[in-house]
Amino acid sequence: MPKKKVVLQSVLPQTLGIECAPLPCMALTIEEAGEVLRLSRCTVLALIAEEKLRVVRIGRRVIVPIRAIEEFLNPAV
Repeated sequence: MPKKKVVLQSVLPQTLGIECAPLPCMALTIEEAGEVLRLSRCTVLALIAEEKLRVVRIGRRVIVPIRAIEEFLNPAV
């Protein structure tokens, strides 16, 4: 009798019968924001220091909301 192959899978909401859409990315790291803006990490940090680019601080972590990047690129007149 052949042995059954055991496959281990992580428990995801879909396996529990819960349907959910993938969560959209709402914020980026400093490095990711630099990639999106095609700027260096140092330039992004300078924009943050000059308060031209809004960030959210959670403890020591600094994240850049997508909306802050949109506001930076399309400033209100």
